[in-house]
Amino acid sequence: GRAKYEASPTVADGKVFIVNFDGHVSLFRAADGSLINTIDMEPELETDEVVRSSIVALDGELLIRTNTRLWAIGE
Repeated sequence: GRAKYEASPTVADGKVFIVNFDGHVSLFRAADGSLINTIDMEPELETDEVVRSSIVALDGELLIRTNTRLWAIGE
């Protein structure tokens, strides 16, 4: 994307997760760097707001903090 990345990337389960200022989370294969998917986690973001929180892997879940939500994604 065109938005700035400031949060630290997270590596878990052979994948790299990173979130940009617009709240888009991109998922890559750690082995070859190929893009798996990009998901908009903050669709209601105002133009002057940015997402800076790093993604956390904890007990089989990913914790993703945006400006308006805390997501817990897992099985």
